[in-house]
Amino acid sequence: MPKQLEDVEKRLLEATKAELLDKGPDKLNIRDIAKKCRISIGTVYNYFPSKEMLVANVMLADWIEILERVEEVCAQARSVEDALLAIYVGLIEFSGIYSSVYNQYSQHSANIHFYFGRRQRLVSQLSGLIEAVLVRRGHGRPEFMSKFIAEIILVASADKENDFSEYLDLIKLTLDK
Repeated sequence: MPKQLEDVEKRLLEATKAELLDKGPDKLNIRDIAKKCRISIGTVYNYFPSKEMLVANVMLADWIEILERVEEVCAQARSVEDALLAIYVGLIEFSGIYSSVYNQYSQHSANIHFYFGRRQRLVSQLSGLIEAVLVRRGHGRPEFMSKFIAEIILVASADKENDFSEYLDLIKLTLDK
């Protein structure tokens, strides 16, 4: 009878995150992760077909956690501005954790289609949150505006020179039209 391992996937994700944040993506090693989890390298690949998929699943788990918190804040936000600020803060939190991973993988031209697809998915997730807020607040054309605002918030989250309040002012002007 095969040996039953408990919580292998959870342990793999926790060990990978710890290694990723400690050593960075360049020095992430499947052998070290397997050793930490007291499993074979083959077992790691039974759960995740590549190191990139393992890293993506670690990041996805954290993104889902942050997104759920942001959704709660957006649902209770007193204003559109409060909801948009919560989305921005969530993006900043996530990018603060994983900027080195994103920077490493985005430098390879082979990954451009993968990251373009991820960006489209992110815009879709953010615009869904924003659209719900705009509908609750009675703004016209919420589907179009939500995508536009999601793109602006993404740009703002990557902008280290300007304050988010400047972007928020631009969004307010657009919504008031």
